[in-house]
Amino acid sequence: MLSIKEYKRVNIILQRNGIDTVLIKSIFSFPYYSDNLDVLVRRNDIKKAKNILREEGYIELKNVEEPEKFLFRKFNGGKTVLPIHIHTVVGWGVPFLDNDFVWRDLRCSMDCPECYIPSKEASFLITIAHEFYEDKFIKRESIDGLKKLIKEGINWDDIIKQSKTRGWSDGFYLIMALLSDFWKRFGKSVEIPSEILQEKWGLIAQKKIKSITRKMTEKGIKIPFFYSKWLYYKKVLQDKRKPLHTKIFNVLTTLLWTIELKVKQYFKYNSQPGFLIAISGIDGSGKTTQAEMFINALKECEIRTKYIWMRYGSSSFVNKLIKFGKLIMRKKERAKPDSKIEERKAYLGSQIGKVLWEITTVIELYFYSLKIRWFLFWGYFVVSDRYILDAISEMAFYIKEVNNYAKILSFVFPRPHISFYLSLSLNDFLNRNSDEKELLQNPENAEKLISLYNFWSKKLKVKDINGTEDKSKINNKILIETLQGHYSNFWTLYRWLLFSTSNRLNRV
Repeated sequence: MLSIKEYKRVNIILQRNGIDTVLIKSIFSFPYYSDNLDVLVRRNDIKKAKNILREEGYIELKNVEEPEKFLFRKFNGGKTVLPIHIHTVVGWGVPFLDNDFVWRDLRCSMDCPECYIPSKEASFLITIAHEFYEDKFIKRESIDGLKKLIKEGINWDDIIKQSKTRGWSDGFYLIMALLSDFWKRFGKSVEIPSEILQEKWGLIAQKKIKSITRKMTEKGIKIPFFYSKWLYYKKVLQDKRKPLHTKIFNVLTTLLWTIELKVKQYFKYNSQPGFLIAISGIDGSGKTTQAEMFINALKECEIRTKYIWMRYGSSSFVNKLIKFGKLIMRKKERAKPDSKIEERKAYLGSQIGKVLWEITTVIELYFYSLKIRWFLFWGYFVVSDRYILDAISEMAFYIKEVNNYAKILSFVFPRPHISFYLSLSLNDFLNRNSDEKELLQNPENAEKLISLYNFWSKKLKVKDINGTEDKSKINNKILIETLQGHYSNFWTLYRWLLFSTSNRLNRV
């Protein structure tokens, strides 16, 4: 359910800045059950409107951009607060209604008096066009709303004129025949002017209704994909507002966008550039919590994501090597160490143990780097829970000289597009309900490790975030900064060839 409270807040800010808005997918009331809130603004206001939304914490999703349509989402703790789809025209690939027609005779929403919705005629056309050409399914809820509009009285002449001007009168007459048949089957007949039902497309629909609709039930009318697309391209070529060369170009580009959509739908492939974010911090600082919330937000943005948890000594192969090395080096007379930290320090006290540990650590981290590079190559958004900062800080906890390792790891691992360090003071760490019992038992070890994290975070130029802040606020900061960076250069050859990059879709 969409947040009417949040939209009212945003809408007030837009109106204060002289930006008029219309909720275009609303027949009578606030569109509660829409996937996102479709808001029409005037073309000359689009830049200002986009900037205001960014200032209010909204993120523009460039991976789902459409011609003259811009999707924004606001998140809190990894969950969507409100998705707003800003339009400069009413259309799907191409305009379906004249802007002057939509902005004329606006009404106030029944449950949101300060929210404007289109006139009855415009609402009628927007609803049938969207559900026939875009959704391929005319829902029962929409059919009931259309029935109410007809009973209240609408100007059929304006509706017919607008559909003819924009080239989709054939689709309009067909939809009217389908609605008439639906109402006869599943409810009381609604009076539609006879001249509309007597048009050629209306007659064809009445004669071959079963071949046109895959399935008609009380839930709505299912429209065959190819039949809808055929009428769509016919509309593109019949649009009286466009010159011939523009119509041909629109046919070609919308065909390419359909291919992209079907590839995404059937093969789950959404082309995007590879991107790497690293989240670091001492154990118990909240890295995994932040990564999980962040990944949830990425999924809502339809971004292909891979999560990597990186810690040396965590793979089964290296664990076996470590156990084997301990078995060889263990002296019978040696007392059992009090903790794993002391145990590791004891083994690293010998030259052989130190060399073996260094070699296995570097090898394991090298394979982690290959895994990350592989996902980046295939265009995944990689979220690394722990990265170079964590590896170096923990190495320095046991070994004095780690500068050479820092250089090796910085060379081997791909450089993150952005990295964050969730910093904690010693008191904050000790006061948390951490599972790190060994560090809690010996605060000196915790203090040493925290100081190493602080030192190397500055040296590696990792962005410091106070880990004691509210976790949702931390995640919001990470999300906004990261996605703005990701979308600032959102280009792939695949998208460019299919005319779906921002500079080809829109120049705003």
